[in-house]
Amino acid sequence: MLAAVSEPEPNAARDQEVAEVLERLRAGVRQRQAELACLDQQRGDLPAFLAAVRRGATLEEPTFQVEGAGALRGFVEKAIYVLFARRQHRALLRQQTRFNRDVELALVELHARNEVLASELRAMAHRLRDAENRAQGADAMAAAASTAPRVAGRAAGPS
Repeated sequence: MLAAVSEPEPNAARDQEVAEVLERLRAGVRQRQAELACLDQQRGDLPAFLAAVRRGATLEEPTFQVEGAGALRGFVEKAIYVLFARRQHRALLRQQTRFNRDVELALVELHARNEVLASELRAMAHRLRDAENRAQGADAMAAAASTAPRVAGRAAGPS
């Protein structure tokens, strides 16, 4: 006899796992969208590379935060830094930070000039197309006028 072929029962546990994974993926996508929205708000109208320059423009003193067994090591490193290197590093950090800010301002101004030049170039291209279209229209009218039948009208005068 033929045995009745039964459809496999849906695996409830597997469906639950898939639903959990999908929910985690959706949550990750929502979080990434929120991060991107925050980055867009922080950088304003600046492109991504200028926003990255702005974020990295300020240098900071090193931090010595070591967890657990290395706490003594972190304390010693910080003490050595404070006693011997901080003065020299602060001057270098200030100088490098000033340079980074100047570079950032120059890049922002360069980007703004580039935007202005791009808009002027688009306007000039539009005017050029208009002028070419008018010239083609005038040429077409001149060609049509030259091929039109001419009516010879002589004035009747004494011959």
